[in-house]
Amino acid sequence: MGSVLVTGATGGIGTALVSALAEAGHQREEEAANGIRVTTVYPAATATALLGEVRSAFGRPYDPEACIRPQTLAAMIVWALSAPPDAYACELSVLPSPR
Repeated sequence: MGSVLVTGATGGIGTALVSALAEAGHQREEEAANGIRVTTVYPAATATALLGEVRSAFGRPYDPEACIRPQTLAAMIVWALSAPPDAYACELSVLPSPR
């Protein structure tokens, strides 16, 4: 059984992202007959240098402690890809734990 992973962003969603997410939905339907599971991942802010740069460029605060750690996001994706053959997560929203 195969898996496909599609990621989306939680910030401003542009036309390209909307098209990619629609395509993920179509692929999910088409590939199900072939045993391929498609999971769309919606990560919240992830503590990376790039996010810090982007927030700084827009004059927005950046607190890495309020974000998802990259290794945590990776573990959540591995969890989704490791689903047993009888079920899977078609969508996965990953949010930081409340503090």
